[in-house]
Amino acid sequence: MWWGTSVRTPEDKTVRRRTRRDDRRVRVGLLGQFGYQNFGNEASLDAVLDLLRTHGGAMVEPVVLTDAPEAVRRDRGVEATSASAPRAPRGRWRRTLGKLADLRHAWLVVGRLDAVLVPGTGILEGHAVNRWGPPLTLTVYGIVARLRRRPYLVLSVGADRRGGRAVRVMQRTVVRAATYLSTRDDGSAAALGHRGRRPAVVPDLAFGLSLPERCAEPGVRPTVAVGVVRYDWYAPAAERDAYTSRSVRLVELLVRGGAEVLIVVGDEADDATAQAVADRVHDPERVHVAPVGSVQELESHLVGCRAVVAVRYHNLVAAIRAGVPAVSLGYGPKQRWLMEHFFEHPRSYSVEEFDPDAVAREVLDLASGDQERGFRPFALHVARMALADQERCVATLLGLDAEASERETTSLSEVRS
Repeated sequence: MWWGTSVRTPEDKTVRRRTRRDDRRVRVGLLGQFGYQNFGNEASLDAVLDLLRTHGGAMVEPVVLTDAPEAVRRDRGVEATSASAPRAPRGRWRRTLGKLADLRHAWLVVGRLDAVLVPGTGILEGHAVNRWGPPLTLTVYGIVARLRRRPYLVLSVGADRRGGRAVRVMQRTVVRAATYLSTRDDGSAAALGHRGRRPAVVPDLAFGLSLPERCAEPGVRPTVAVGVVRYDWYAPAAERDAYTSRSVRLVELLVRGGAEVLIVVGDEADDATAQAVADRVHDPERVHVAPVGSVQELESHLVGCRAVVAVRYHNLVAAIRAGVPAVSLGYGPKQRWLMEHFFEHPRSYSVEEFDPDAVAREVLDLASGDQERGFRPFALHVARMALADQERCVATLLGLDAEASERETTSLSEVRS
């Protein structure tokens, strides 16, 4: 299981402590795929922005490093800059020139920062990821941060062994460059481990956000939430119709079994799939598409449900935080790893080949309470404690004045308890 942290803190990589007499702000770059309306990624960013506000207050100035800086500035009102060189040449033979421009751009960006921090997400996964995209960006910033003697903090990231040799080389480079590194599950730690050394395991950052309020009483009919995903995001487009057909059959079987079905998403890109499934169901009065724009909004819908069918990773995280029994239709091992930690009897299927009849039977049993739910509430408590420990460690590495922070704001661990 989790929990604990592994910290490498050479003195020259720790931001010096500021006092109230030092009015220069600590500028922390937050590197990731933000501003694209992936609700899990945005929840991870929320968690780190909370951390910086709590432990640093006005003395910390976050700068989001993403290739969608305009969206971040518009939606969040925080400073953002492009992680890649904005006008660099891209594509085919010009790719090398573009990457050299990215290296120079990263050198200039990091020079204006006091530290670089990667706020979780599955950014080091090799599955369905362009190797010259996020893995290379993290590698470049890790090397530059080390050369410029800036702390490089990588928090609760997801990783796997897929993606080929090039991705694995980049993963190992990030591990070596990191001042501090943690992964969000045992599988990710094994993927990033090298020569018998494994990173620390600290759960997904979204687990540290304020927990949703529980719903007092469920409705007359058991409400089941069914997550869907834009299938051709990670699989050939030719398989999309087969996935949609299986999802439609699953929803119809749940309705036939007496459930109200709420279709949910984890990314704006999933909206078209959600509507397509709802439109093809023969009993539309008992099927609804939930308006979801964030993990917090998703959880507000889940707290009234009796069971959840989760495809996206953070749909599953939201179900666990809401205390709702779940069945996973995963597109990678990360969902199975998560289920194994939080449920006595993990119910995990592959989204590529799940049997709608088998899944529907299991979900209806869960919704009716006839099947052992096996949720481990203590595991959620321990996860949040591990995140609080990591949070204090990160604040120390950033050199934040804990005494001043306590006067400016209430402790985050107290707010979240």
